[in-house]
Amino acid sequence: MAIHKTNFSFDDKSMNLVVQLKDNVMPLVTDLTNREIEIIDALSKGLSSDEISAKLFISVFTVNTHRRNAMIKANARSAAHLVRRCFEEGVIKHRKEYAFHWDT
Repeated sequence: MAIHKTNFSFDDKSMNLVVQLKDNVMPLVTDLTNREIEIIDALSKGLSSDEISAKLFISVFTVNTHRRNAMIKANARSAAHLVRRCFEEGVIKHRKEYAFHWDT
């Protein structure tokens, strides 16, 4: 793979616009697994990785792996960004409409 250097650059205002457009145009990928969606759903309810681990009977490492994979697929910068994008894209729904309920 060749890497080409360029002297082209954006000013701050233009760069902010590019970032906003990227966030608005880049759709959330639809290949999230059921388990990743379960974990995102739990995150949206404020559960920690430890709590999710206990509820799903999986290790914290596995929870964090699913969380990381979902963030990569969704191009999310944080767990909050991941949850927001999933709400916006309809991957998870408003809390009153959940088919799966967590006991917190």
